[in-house]
Amino acid sequence: MTGLPIDSVLPQIAQKLAENPSLVLQAPPGAGKTTGVPLHLLGSDWLGDNKIIMLEPRRLAARTAATRMADLLGEDPGETVGYRIRLETKVSARTKIEVVTEGVLTRMLQSDPELSGVGLVIFDEFHERSLQADLGLALCLEVQAALRDDLRLLVMSATLDGQAVSRLMDEAPVITSEGRSFPVDIRYGRETQRKNIPFDMADKIEDVLREEEGSILAFLPGVGEIKRVESLLKAKQGITGVDVYPLYGDLPMAKQRKAIEPAGNGKRKVVLATSIAETSLTIDGIKIIVDCGFRRSPRFDPSSGLTRLETIRVSRASADQRAGRAGRLEPGICYRLWPEAQNGALALQDKPEIQDADLSSLVLELLNWGTSDPEDLSWCTVPPRAAWKQAMELLRSLGAIDHSDHITDHGKKMSGLPVHPRLAHMLVTGKKEDAGWLACIIAALLTERDIFQQGTSKTPTDLLVRIGAFTSKSDDKGFRLDSYRVKQVKRTAEQYARALGVKPAKEFDTAFAGGLVSLAYPDRIGKLRKSAVGRFKLSGGKGAEVDELDPLASKPYLVMTEIGGAGASARVYQAIEASENQIRKFHAKSIVSQDRVRLDDLKGVFLGEKVERIGEVILKAIRVKEPDQDVIKQEILTLVRGKGIALLEPDADFEHLCRRVISAGVLAEKGDWPDFSEAGLISTLESWLSPYLDEVTTLKALQSLNLKDILLSFLDWDKRQFLDKNFPERIELPTGNRARVNYVDPKLPILEVRLQELFGLSVTPSIFGGRIPLRLHLLSPARRPLQVTSDLAGFWANTYHDVKKDMKGRYPRHYWPDDPLIAEPTSKTKKNMNKARR
Repeated sequence: MTGLPIDSVLPQIAQKLAENPSLVLQAPPGAGKTTGVPLHLLGSDWLGDNKIIMLEPRRLAARTAATRMADLLGEDPGETVGYRIRLETKVSARTKIEVVTEGVLTRMLQSDPELSGVGLVIFDEFHERSLQADLGLALCLEVQAALRDDLRLLVMSATLDGQAVSRLMDEAPVITSEGRSFPVDIRYGRETQRKNIPFDMADKIEDVLREEEGSILAFLPGVGEIKRVESLLKAKQGITGVDVYPLYGDLPMAKQRKAIEPAGNGKRKVVLATSIAETSLTIDGIKIIVDCGFRRSPRFDPSSGLTRLETIRVSRASADQRAGRAGRLEPGICYRLWPEAQNGALALQDKPEIQDADLSSLVLELLNWGTSDPEDLSWCTVPPRAAWKQAMELLRSLGAIDHSDHITDHGKKMSGLPVHPRLAHMLVTGKKEDAGWLACIIAALLTERDIFQQGTSKTPTDLLVRIGAFTSKSDDKGFRLDSYRVKQVKRTAEQYARALGVKPAKEFDTAFAGGLVSLAYPDRIGKLRKSAVGRFKLSGGKGAEVDELDPLASKPYLVMTEIGGAGASARVYQAIEASENQIRKFHAKSIVSQDRVRLDDLKGVFLGEKVERIGEVILKAIRVKEPDQDVIKQEILTLVRGKGIALLEPDADFEHLCRRVISAGVLAEKGDWPDFSEAGLISTLESWLSPYLDEVTTLKALQSLNLKDILLSFLDWDKRQFLDKNFPERIELPTGNRARVNYVDPKLPILEVRLQELFGLSVTPSIFGGRIPLRLHLLSPARRPLQVTSDLAGFWANTYHDVKKDMKGRYPRHYWPDDPLIAEPTSKTKKNMNKARR
């Protein structure tokens, strides 16, 4: 027994798993589930000689949990309890409990779908809803249903709707364990802004150290803020006898241990951590939490194909998890850098990663598994269709799947590598080109944190500078190398080399580096725009900008490895030069030759070119004197689709015709009526506009087309007759003049007319055989608005006399009869009316 709250339900957990293949355990942080449950279940009869695999979402938590369980058994990690994480494995033939990170489980399933020798898979901290945890559970449920009905699954969570997961797992039983926590006093403060997080946190920590006793755990969004706060705290004169420790995933193991262990010799400590410390870890001696209220979260944008880290507000569940760390061992305090009133605006839960993630790796895993439709599996959250489609398009461009959406041999090789599909494609192709070790170095540099420290000079944009510095083929040009990160890159590169089956080489040529990188980012090959230093057009269609003073800003071609920012043009943070020859060599199958036409905006002439292109980047263009007229047509149609009908400079008669036709379709309820809205016209350009483009070679000629006549010819004889009869362009007034009907509102046509021209008319003018009365905008002799009505007879009877009193004084030369119904309609002054009578 461990003396933890989980102990009371351990027999029940073992019994339920003996009776059921699946189980859900709800237990708050501090209950002891991570270490207590696996150790207790080791002795279960149903487990037999099989082992337990336990999934942890983070490397630090996996290593710490395995070490703690080994300590409880009086052993070292790698004996009864071991772990497998990226770049580190400690297991042996004796190992019965393996704590693994999530990608490791997926690879185990791919290599052995039956999970031979595994009796139980535990999903710890499932409430974090990581992408790999969702995928791992979906695959394990399929294995359980189709191959291994004896495989048991246990989902453990601190904050989760257990019933929802239970339903997913065929109504699995749910066990709830009480936690052991002490009261935590929540104290709110003024709101901190993103840009001020390091300064506000450092000040608050300083204040708390003066006012309270005990060690502090401070939550910050990321490594940058942690280092800044660490620097600010060390510079403060009033802080003495306090050890400050950072804590994040990429920190060396020795430094992680220092952050977790108790402070020695009666000292206090301040641990500056990312959200990694929310769950799984118990940090000894913590009594106080200082929470900035932000976290760093990856967000995938399907429109750009990019994943960016965004600093966002924590959810209420995360904020409560953080606060609870102060009450693990004794009553505690939590300081929140936001007002209490703002709590209601926080999301209840963090969104599952699958809703916002790049799904390329997940889709490749499923295709290799044999599943092409995500709905064939059981998911807590089904992968979004837009992100799925984006992933399929990327995998197709990388050669991982064919045009029938089946995984290729190349794709199967890619799926066996522990990297994103982009980098896997580069690694597999790099090996074929005898540049496997260079590809491994590049992949490691792109995977791990930057090997350059932020020094006095600006960190270089050029990836090749990093390759040179890492391989000692060039000096670092004044940039300081981070020795720990260099070691991490070396370890990662060697891991990739082992998985790829290549040997590290002391001598190799970096000349192909840019070409290799372009394999990973075929959609981010950039060509320098003409007369625009630092501005590039990307093969994926977007724009990208490099600082004008950067040495890469004037290179003809770059491959962008790190870009950010919203909008049409992204900011480039890291890139590498690639030659046109390299692009042609590595992307020969993607280069398309075609005839095209473009509009010369200055001359207004359509120019013909024969081009070679990769995506939206033109590699070569040769002028053609007499371009094919069909190609000119297609370019015109493309321009109109992109810029709208306004490009054709339509006149008022064209626009009036369109409105008449729209109104006729609405009011006459014609099902077969053409759509003359802008969207409708653009969707049918091929039908109505294309036949009139046979001799158009200039913008002037295009804009000289009589669009009204073209559209009228698009209507058959019966429709034109119906339109003219029922929805006329103009109607005759009592004066004999013809006034244009305004169809701007298709449901309520308008007639603007001077009031005097309707004298003697008792019935409101109408269209559509009298079924649609017009809305009259009655005007003064100077065509100023007087009255709006759809009831002319009512106007004469009730309103006219008030209008007459006002207008008679303002327009004395005009005719204002006492009885408008028997008066002569006119558009003239009284003097001109008399002349006309003579």
